[in-house]
Amino acid sequence: MELEFEARVGAGAQSLDAHCLQLAVESRDALAVGGARTSSRCPKADIVLSSIMNAAAMKSSSMRPSVQESGASTTPFSGGAAWAATSNNRVFVFPGASMATLHLMVGLPCSGKTTHARRLAREANALLLTLDVWHLTLFGDDVGHADHDERHQSIEKIMWDVAKHVLAMGGDVILDYGCWARIERDDYRNRAKELGASFTLHYMDVPYSELYRRLAIRNRAPAEGVFVIPKTEMDKYIIIFQPPTEDELV
Repeated sequence: MELEFEARVGAGAQSLDAHCLQLAVESRDALAVGGARTSSRCPKADIVLSSIMNAAAMKSSSMRPSVQESGASTTPFSGGAAWAATSNNRVFVFPGASMATLHLMVGLPCSGKTTHARRLAREANALLLTLDVWHLTLFGDDVGHADHDERHQSIEKIMWDVAKHVLAMGGDVILDYGCWARIERDDYRNRAKELGASFTLHYMDVPYSELYRRLAIRNRAPAEGVFVIPKTEMDKYIIIFQPPTEDELV
């Protein structure tokens, strides 16, 4: 399976797919796979963060992080460098980092988010984090399960821990989440701003009739890494989804 967890660090791109996926699999107990309530934090996330940071630090031999205690100013450094807080309340500062971009994929299932995100990751040399791939690896296809949404949210928190460190070191990140609500999209826009990163929203605007057509094809022969979604669930998603407004796309 082609995993969507790859850190590319300049010409010396280093794939962390296998390592990070293994850590994700090992974290299932912390995320309560057996149907129990999920935790808000995965203990293995710190190891994942450390691996990502070590790989990204290879981007430049001159890039050496200094450390500040939490509570330091959140104002981005000149040149677009920024900071990111770690789980032990320390702040890693990379003064030589260039301004990064946070790309947010928006759209309903079957709108082409992941296809576009993969192409963008190659073109922008960016870290691609696809939520569904992680979820399916950890929990399988649990659409309709009582804990599905909570599990999704727990994985999002872990993935953001990874993303913010990469952004702070000047690496571009693509969040292939969906982000159906305006409040979610505004939240990630603000997070990017706090890290001194730019923000780009990619909206996959596809007619509902086409979404249903694609869904029927996908459900008949589901590919690895995608959910089988009943038409009745898609009906609910369309009602919930808040399309981005013009001001969001500027």
